[in-house]
Amino acid sequence: MGLRGLLTILAVAFAATACASSDNPEPANVACTAESAPPPGSAPGQTPVLFTLVTTPNGWQRRANLQPELIVYADGHAVSTPNAVGPSGAPDPPPPSLPGYIPKCLIDDAIADTVALRGVDFGSPTITDQGSRSIDYTHDPAVHLSIYAPGATNGLTQAQIDARARFAALYGKLIGGFVEAGSGAPK
Repeated sequence: MGLRGLLTILAVAFAATACASSDNPEPANVACTAESAPPPGSAPGQTPVLFTLVTTPNGWQRRANLQPELIVYADGHAVSTPNAVGPSGAPDPPPPSLPGYIPKCLIDDAIADTVALRGVDFGSPTITDQGSRSIDYTHDPAVHLSIYAPGATNGLTQAQIDARARFAALYGKLIGGFVEAGSGAPK
């Protein structure tokens, strides 16, 4: 392989790493948003919690507020707190929470993706003082997925890097699929 081939491989690897290391996941392709009608009921919280998504900042960020970024209820209602992961995170005033919902087709996809990731090895990068990201699915079978240092890949196998990409896609699918009440479209 010549120098040009090596540079091409390095450029592709760098681009893939840059995409995978984003602190804020890109919304997944939300192809099933045809079901844009909000779920029945008056407000989030009338049914059990189905998903909780949390990003914990790295050890160098001062934050007293560790609210979930997204809570999804069994009926599809959801509460998004988009600034829950901001570095300011001061408790006064708390970041605003937005009521909305996740389309049923996205919830069904997310459940399947979450169950498929149960027991998968995400590895632990050889880096310190980083944050973490978790997805908790609370129904049967209950699944807790957590990755340390979401953007880091050093010290990981290719299988672990691929598993982290699947986790990031799932996280992005749920965050990107949130429809704020009254807006009728995913964010």
